[in-house]
Amino acid sequence: MISPSFDIYQFIENVKEKDASDRVYLAEQEAVQTWRQSYTRNGSLSEEQKNGMLYENKLLKIIDYIRYGIVHRDISEIDPELLSAIR
Repeated sequence: MISPSFDIYQFIENVKEKDASDRVYLAEQEAVQTWRQSYTRNGSLSEEQKNGMLYENKLLKIIDYIRYGIVHRDISEIDPELLSAIR
């Protein structure tokens, strides 16, 4: 994982120098890995799992931003300059 601590800023910093298709691929892989770590069958969620779910959601919205330029409310709090670096 690029950000084992579920830090979206760390993810963006690590992928902003890549081309757009690589950024989308890495975000998709990161989201899948996070999903695998965060979702359990027993129904009880730890704080880390909840953070992972939020991180996965932000990654999916980052993918929308890279592909289509859509800025969802969940990622609008990210520094616009940092966001524009990955578009």
